[in-house]
Amino acid sequence: MDRFRYSNDISEKTAKLMLNAYTERCVSVMGDELDAIILTGSLATNSYIGIGEDGKDVDQITILRDSAEDNMRERTEQIRKEVMERYSRRINISDVVYKQSDLHRPWYKHGAKPERSTKHYFTIPEELLRIKDHGIVIYGAASYIDSLTCPSMAEMRDYHSKWREWGRRMQEDMRERGMKIITDEWPWPLRISVAMALTRAIWYYYYNTGKTQFSKNDIAATIESEIPDCKYLEALRLVTEIRKNPGKYKDDHGVKLKIAKSVREFKELDLY
Repeated sequence: MDRFRYSNDISEKTAKLMLNAYTERCVSVMGDELDAIILTGSLATNSYIGIGEDGKDVDQITILRDSAEDNMRERTEQIRKEVMERYSRRINISDVVYKQSDLHRPWYKHGAKPERSTKHYFTIPEELLRIKDHGIVIYGAASYIDSLTCPSMAEMRDYHSKWREWGRRMQEDMRERGMKIITDEWPWPLRISVAMALTRAIWYYYYNTGKTQFSKNDIAATIESEIPDCKYLEALRLVTEIRKNPGKYKDDHGVKLKIAKSVREFKELDLY
């Protein structure tokens, strides 16, 4: 296959081809050491948008048996890079890899400090909540998701407290290195505001209802139906439209400023 055929392709078809290629290669290389591969995110919720200027993600979680050698993590990274190089440079296959026991209480058992390399140990409760909400087993036992624990709301509050600290530490580290932090710009880039607003909406809904809704295409409508007094509905409707029609408002500074202001206020709302 021509390695450049899909180099800028971000279509849903190509994203699924990449997921299949990644899975087949992992099964071939790891054999019995591979326990499961689970798909989450927009491909799993039928909300993948295969157009626009930004890159896209295939949100998958690779789970190894506890007996797997540590170098198996490195092999998954090699496979991930090989598949992205072969298909599309603009679709990122997530590099989330756990061992079986990582996904069972107690979480944070590794005593991980807030560092870039430990991000996925901090996000285990969120990954589990996503898996339980809409995860699809791509490889592994059909009942695999049923065997996993769903975090309680109290555990999610604890997670978000840890996650905020992780974020603060990462920003401090980036500033010390003289690196650019995109949210230091004002108004924020439209794609950042949209991503922030919809992610915030997902957790606003969860902490107000105790229910999950991870589809970024549908979260605004869900909130409008179930929490009709939410004062951020207008902004959420607009960011949903922007997500579905990327590029429509990219040169509209008024919309960019309006969304950034609303999202900043929404972001500062204490949910936890």
